[in-house]
Amino acid sequence: MPWQVRKDTKLPVLTIKDLITIIKGRQTAEFDIIIIISGRRGAGKSTLAWKICRKIGKYEIEKDGITYPAGGFKPIKDMIYTKEEAQKLFKEQKYGIILGDESIVLGYNRNFAVTSQQELIKILNQYRSNYNCLILCVPNFYDLDQDIRELCNVRIDLARRGLGVIHFPLDRKFKNDPWDTLNNAKIEQSWSEKGIDRPQFNRLTTFKSLVVFGPLSLKEKKRYEKVRDYKRLKANVSIGIDGLNLGFYSRLVGGIKKGNISKKEMDLMLNTAGIEKSKGYKELSKILKENGSKYTIINYVRKKEKQMIKKKEIENKIERQKLLGDL
Repeated sequence: MPWQVRKDTKLPVLTIKDLITIIKGRQTAEFDIIIIISGRRGAGKSTLAWKICRKIGKYEIEKDGITYPAGGFKPIKDMIYTKEEAQKLFKEQKYGIILGDESIVLGYNRNFAVTSQQELIKILNQYRSNYNCLILCVPNFYDLDQDIRELCNVRIDLARRGLGVIHFPLDRKFKNDPWDTLNNAKIEQSWSEKGIDRPQFNRLTTFKSLVVFGPLSLKEKKRYEKVRDYKRLKANVSIGIDGLNLGFYSRLVGGIKKGNISKKEMDLMLNTAGIEKSKGYKELSKILKENGSKYTIINYVRKKEKQMIKKKEIENKIERQKLLGDL
């Protein structure tokens, strides 16, 4: 079973309830908190983040005789996919829970210019006194800008599906790097060289505990996917597939070429932008022709969908082989 994990009883294990206690504790003590969850595709980053956000509930915080509502995660509002959404929430919300899901890629060196990273860092620093909790899901912790890594309070690396390794930053009185990257990289390298498949995570200098979690219920999974798909499409229409200031049609073609957009999503995006399908198809086909393609937009989308289905089948086959090898 892909979600069946082997618990290591020798190491401390924190529950999602414990993580929620940490979030509430920092906000009550008038601190913001940034949690970064990293791991390969399918490891459960979004699942863990969604579980934390959905289970945190509503609570109140007293400050200077004033009672502030806290928590109360509202997915349609509090899941962010653009820098503009992040800025709005951090500016207007106090003691809130904000989830930067996989497609936001805020602060990514490879996807955004340095200026965009600096703007995000400015947002995070400027509104720290609003004591919000930001949970970011990313494939690789070290793909993030160094300044964003240094703002992180809790780091969770997913070792495999359903099992996370929790790290806390070190006191920086004697170290410039709160994550002790060089020392921990050497430790991980030794595991790789020795072929160790069940490493002693507590040897890592930033190790705090493990966290074990299961899959979402079918109802919660559908709820998450519905909000995710809606917010992704809205973000794609408003800022573009690559976050660049390009024309709507050019951005849409760019996403289609990468295999990121299906026909159903393309139709929805045209509808959201108030463009007639026939007119939209004509313009998109024109751009494809100008780029040297011999296909109409419909043929091109179907061709890309078949390629993505085949790619997914290969990935699933490889994943099944890996799982069988772990049993």
